[in-house]
Amino acid sequence: MENKYLKDRINIPDREANSWDLISFSTVCKENLKAKISEKEIIESYIHSIECLFNAFEFEKNVAPGLIALRTNQVLFPLLYSCRHSIEVSLKYYLNEMSFQKVSGHKIFKLFSNIPEKNRKEFKKYEELIISIDLLDGDGCKFRYSKDNKGNKYNNSPQFINTELVARDTIEFCKKIINL
Repeated sequence: MENKYLKDRINIPDREANSWDLISFSTVCKENLKAKISEKEIIESYIHSIECLFNAFEFEKNVAPGLIALRTNQVLFPLLYSCRHSIEVSLKYYLNEMSFQKVSGHKIFKLFSNIPEKNRKEFKKYEELIISIDLLDGDGCKFRYSKDNKGNKYNNSPQFINTELVARDTIEFCKKIINL
C-alpha cells in the first residue's frame, strides 16, 4: 500500500512533484557534506520558524489605534518554543563545533555557561535573554505542555514577555553563534 503522506522519491517532471516537500536538503548532498550541513539546516529551519511565527503573532496582535487590549495569542507558545529550541540547538552546535566538550541536556543557561569565559564575552549581550527564557522554561517542556509529568500546572501566575525583543535577539544570537 502506498503511503499518502510520505515518499522516498518523487518523479520531478510530474505535476504532482509540487505537492511534495523535501524534508532535508542535506540528504541529497554528497556524503562528505551531509554531516556538516544537516545540523545547521535544522537550526536555520527553527530560526526561520521564529520569523514566520513572529509575523503571524504580530498580525494577530494588532488592535485598533489607541485601544489597549489584554489578551493571549495562540501563536505565542509555538513561537517561544521555537526561540528556546533554537537557542538550545545553536548552543549545542557551537560547543560541539568548537570541541569544548560534547554536550547534552536541555538547560540552556547551563549550556551557555559551558562556553569558556574568553569566548562567552562575545555573546555577553544575550545572557539576559538566555537567563529569562531559562527562567520561563528551564527544561524545555513549559512551552509545549500545560502540566509536568506529575500533573502540576506550569503556568500558575501571570507573566508578560516582550515577544518582539525575544524573537529579534534569539534570531540574532543564533545566527551569530553558528556563524550565519
